[in-house]
Amino acid sequence: MKLASKLGLIAPLAALSFSALAADQVKIYNWFDYTPQATLDGFQAETGIAPTLDTFDSNEVLEAKLLSGQSGYDVVVPTGTFLQRQIMAGAFQKLDMSKLPNIGNMWDTISQRTAQYDPGNEYSINYMWGTTGLGVNIDKVREVLGEDAPVDSLALIFEPGLTTKDTASDVSGRGVGMDVVRSSVDQIGGRIELQNSPGRGLHIVLHLPLTLSIISAVTVGAGSHRFAIPRQSVEEIVNAAGRNIRVDRFGTGDVATVRGRKYPLVHLGELLGIAERAATATGMLVIVGVGTGSYAMAVDTVFDTEELVIKPAAPQVVASGVYGGQTLPDNGQPMLVLDTAGVAARAEVRFGLHNAFDAGEEEESEDPGMPLLLFLDLDGQQRSIPLDVVDRIEKARAEAVSMSGGRLRIDRDGTLITLVVTGDVPDNGQIALLRLNCGLGEMAYAVREAFDIVYVHDAVTPGEPGAVAGVAMIEGEPVEMIDPNWLFDQFRGSVPARHAAPLCLIAGGEDGWMRNFIGPLMESAGYRTAFRLDDEMPDMVIVREGDAVKGVPPARHIHLTDRRDNAETSGSIFRYDRNALLNAAKDRVA
Repeated sequence: MKLASKLGLIAPLAALSFSALAADQVKIYNWFDYTPQATLDGFQAETGIAPTLDTFDSNEVLEAKLLSGQSGYDVVVPTGTFLQRQIMAGAFQKLDMSKLPNIGNMWDTISQRTAQYDPGNEYSINYMWGTTGLGVNIDKVREVLGEDAPVDSLALIFEPGLTTKDTASDVSGRGVGMDVVRSSVDQIGGRIELQNSPGRGLHIVLHLPLTLSIISAVTVGAGSHRFAIPRQSVEEIVNAAGRNIRVDRFGTGDVATVRGRKYPLVHLGELLGIAERAATATGMLVIVGVGTGSYAMAVDTVFDTEELVIKPAAPQVVASGVYGGQTLPDNGQPMLVLDTAGVAARAEVRFGLHNAFDAGEEEESEDPGMPLLLFLDLDGQQRSIPLDVVDRIEKARAEAVSMSGGRLRIDRDGTLITLVVTGDVPDNGQIALLRLNCGLGEMAYAVREAFDIVYVHDAVTPGEPGAVAGVAMIEGEPVEMIDPNWLFDQFRGSVPARHAAPLCLIAGGEDGWMRNFIGPLMESAGYRTAFRLDDEMPDMVIVREGDAVKGVPPARHIHLTDRRDNAETSGSIFRYDRNALLNAAKDRVA
């Protein structure tokens, strides 16, 4: 049950709408359960236009078709957040309001809400907006459970004897429905979670152990133990020592940065209490995706991908929350299957901080506020700075600080970085550096230590222009907030040189094979990789045959085909031809 259900928005595609209508046909792409046949028949009877309906089951599938530029659809139904970025990508044309006489009947309240995704509602109109509510009749509850009944608890859903019916029938009225569900889930070693967001909705999440089945799994090692991770949960596997990988400590937790994207980091062996923290300099990182986001799991070894027969584990094992089943691989050693969502829950992973920029969720998430990094400054004062501008935290020798060009600078691997200090820099020993990056330049801010991440809604009380933007109340104490805009304006951080390594854009990152095999291959060959088009123009783009990335010259595209016999005639490269792919990459760079 969801209180905040899917927001559906209709938006026409550019260029194809008029050609389709001229042929007395309109092509519609909608969610699989949104359009009854009677609606299609009624539309054709009234207009004489034959509608063709195709369906999808995820926003990602829809977006892949739209951004290919050759979808052929006239009307599509994305959810709000996806609509917003698809408009920015130029996937839609503006609506001709003169041809929509009923536009004046739209509910203004909902139109105002949809305008946050489509300013002015120029490209879309609301298709569906609905909520499901849950109410409690306190008198009825106390009548069944007594005066001391926990009427403010969501656990009432599972209490036997509670029903909305005054009389019992063959199918309802006995108040045992959800009680039976809970008992059944408990018997098979599963669990039910109630995730309530006041004013937004209630999610009922079922965690069920894997039944007897065959799944593709990745086997990993932590200490002397082996575990299986369902292949469908694995987005990517990278070597922690790779050139595009960095692990930093933020507050009390670690963060892994993989090609510029930050992931919460979970050390598997340490979490399970079976091994010391994995050495990130020599270990592997498994990027795992769960319903609420993605995180990095540090393991000692990644062994192989196997087809495994999964059986239910003992209820006591499943009750730990981190295991979903068990298996007996060919080597004869029993192995537990990890519940990746349960691992994230056990590690208390917070996805809002690290994945906030991924606008891929169908529903709005509750705003946690502005993330601030708390630190102890060199003058002994506690201060904060917006976390978004902090690229990493690192240690440095105080002896590396010098005065150059009238400013303090610090030597970092042979490069002088502008250094900002508040207080005295020690003559020797180590200092902590906040590496600040605004996208166009970077500088270092010297501190004693960084110790926590907090969220604030009422960010600051405006102050005079200067290094301090204002004051944030944190745990009842006023804490100064450093203004990064003022810092970069005054000190003009060093502008980094262009990366020497060519940039390879791998389109279709949702394809596990492209992400997990092509990505590491190109990195091992010395290229930087990315899975989305940002401000930097890539030197080459690797795409499936027939696809293209808008905005990148065709000459920079490398097309992969699934058929070897089709490679020469189509100008594509067979997907498994490693040498041909690397030679094509060299040609694009040249």
